Amino acid sequence: MLHIRVNALVIPVFVEPGNGRYFADIFRKEIVKRLKAKRVISTYLDNDDALNIGFIEDLQQRALSVAEGTFFYYDEGCQYYTEDQFMMQIRYPRNHFVSVVEQGDTSIVKGVFGHGRHYYIDSIEGAKIEHIKTKPMWCEVVHEKNILNDANFILHTKMVRDENRLRRDFAIDETVEYGLGIYLFKFLPRYVRTFVRRAKKYLLRKN
Repeated sequence: MLHIRVNALVIPVFVEPGNGRYFADIFRKEIVKRLKAKRVISTYLDNDDALNIGFIEDLQQRALSVAEGTFFYYDEGCQYYTEDQFMMQIRYPRNHFVSVVEQGDTSIVKGVFGHGRHYYIDSIEGAKIEHIKTKPMWCEVVHEKNILNDANFILHTKMVRDENRLRRDFAIDETVEYGLGIYLFKFLPRYVRTFVRRAKKYLLRKN
């Protein structure tokens, strides 16, 4: 089990799993309910993932100098594997930790989820996108109950060799294991399984 320190400024809003198809509308209503500014920034974040402790401050500063309707992607992030307690630093420019700056108008604000799936944001006509190449600013947690996240991006991946990275950068009270054995016998097999599974899915879709 992960032990996470939660900031008191975070207000959780719980949504029933069966209401997944209504997420965009539910999130928009929550934003409108709390809207008290001329501009609003919203970020997509799964409940089992994490942001760097400096993410919000950095994003707010960058948002000051961009036009409304600008999307932000932090290209660098991490994957933490809870079962084997190792961590990989990855480069994934089209990750799901995307943010958008919008006008604080209750009649037009959508929230980041209202703009569609993160992977296709760049296909929105006229979308303004900022790719930020800095230190890892998000952490995707890979665990036994998450069937979607798994080993990826082998060409842009390196093992984190800092046992305190989770505590220091993401406020998660877990240590990180590392070593050649973990890379060869834990990470690579998972990557191969992911590659085979996705290749089968792609071939079945083509047929």
